[in-house]
Amino acid sequence: MFPFRAKIFSHPIPVATVIWILFALIICFGPIHQVVMRFIPDDGYYYLEIARRMGIGEGSTFDGITVTNGYHPLWLWCLLPLAKVMTASREIGLRLAILLGVALTGGAFLLLNALSGIRNSTHRWLFLLLPMSMLLVSSNYGMESPLVLLLLALWLFVIQQFVNRRSEFDSSLQKTLLFSAIMGFLSSALILARLDMALFVLCFDAFYAWTLLKPLFQHTIKATGYSALCHIWLPLTVCAGIQMVLIGSYLAYNFFVYGHFLTVSAIVKSGRMDSSRLSWLWASWGAIPGVASGMLALAAWIRTRQVQRDPVFTIAAAGTILSLLVIAATSRGEAYHWYFAAPIFLSGFFIDTLLSLFPFPRCLSYAKLACLILILGLFSLSIYRRTWHPDHRLPNRHYDSSKWIAQHAPTDAVFALPDCGLKAYFSERPHLNTDGLTCSFDFQESLRNGTVASFLTSAGVNMVYSKAPLPETVLLPIRKGMYGVAPHVQASIRLLDSENQTHFLWKITSIQMAP
Repeated sequence: MFPFRAKIFSHPIPVATVIWILFALIICFGPIHQVVMRFIPDDGYYYLEIARRMGIGEGSTFDGITVTNGYHPLWLWCLLPLAKVMTASREIGLRLAILLGVALTGGAFLLLNALSGIRNSTHRWLFLLLPMSMLLVSSNYGMESPLVLLLLALWLFVIQQFVNRRSEFDSSLQKTLLFSAIMGFLSSALILARLDMALFVLCFDAFYAWTLLKPLFQHTIKATGYSALCHIWLPLTVCAGIQMVLIGSYLAYNFFVYGHFLTVSAIVKSGRMDSSRLSWLWASWGAIPGVASGMLALAAWIRTRQVQRDPVFTIAAAGTILSLLVIAATSRGEAYHWYFAAPIFLSGFFIDTLLSLFPFPRCLSYAKLACLILILGLFSLSIYRRTWHPDHRLPNRHYDSSKWIAQHAPTDAVFALPDCGLKAYFSERPHLNTDGLTCSFDFQESLRNGTVASFLTSAGVNMVYSKAPLPETVLLPIRKGMYGVAPHVQASIRLLDSENQTHFLWKITSIQMAP
């Protein structure tokens, strides 16, 4: 009766492909400051600027002055090939970085569709189109989320390939060891793409260990001897050994080079705990669908033992629920795709599994049409928020001023600002990041010791930009750091000659702690 609708339900990939091509064309040819820049948050420019400087040989630095490890390494490595392009043209480099994110997101959904095919999903269209409606347009391109989604989909896809229909791991020793090695590398890559994905990896490690150790507790094999060594301890050692070597090496590098195991951005964020518990639940666009996805996973998992014995579903559900619990406990849901991309990406998987547990009569088949309308509504809402929400329009207003600075500021100008990713990238002038996310640990120590004024002076901070006249003394904006300290620092300034009455450059004559 509705042949077009039936094709959408059975073959969602053609519809998704058309949408992807249109989206890519918009990124390629849309106006840079009116359209393209809406798809990248300010923190995304931190990645671009660090990758640009690293790629041209300046090392791991955002400002060219201090060293930093304030980024997830795998995504930064993906951006390194674009360094020379970004140096030659900031705009072309930005378009290519966003297109890379679009391609990675597309690959993630292709793998998700392949996973639904292997699992013989009864609601394949829902498996794919539901998360796509909330993630395609709204993903924070320039950030690590698209890479995380691709690796997560690949990880689950490989797990499904190595699991038989009875949801037990292949008993062949050769295949089990191969699976263990692949899981070691993929799970390590997932953590290096985003550190908090370690929660998903932890759930996998626990499930895999239990699956291999279960025969010991059930007394189906001997606890000692060659058989136990080969079929239990050797696979666990291979998987855990690869994880320990790769992740341990990264943590050790951080410790010996920067003095801390974790990144400066992660530690600074941990020092900015939100005192209002669960305030993110109504303040974040991604929180509600993310939490709903976790509830769907929990409902499906407790519904039947058949689902509980499904390794892929159990790992995805446990990782999602654990992630949401950690967000709730730490009140860290400050932004959409930093925290909720993975749960939303898996939402179609969870609702498909839940619906498959209930036999629906034929008369309810029209509910598919209602679901399709809901998906279109979510897709429209994603476009609306990306196009009109103030959070996505405000950074674009800094583009013109940044380009003005690039043309008129002295070549030795050094600025100090929070949320300065876009300004540093397009102004082609160093910006010391005073929200601390991509500055050095030495900057954090200066905040605690009350010597931040000396730190900024020694770093060469010498310029202030404004669009309106300023008094002779101004406060430099500095955010609370990893020790919970946010000192007041003031700068004495004098106006540089400027014929433009809408852009003002001020020379800093001295920096001191405010009384």
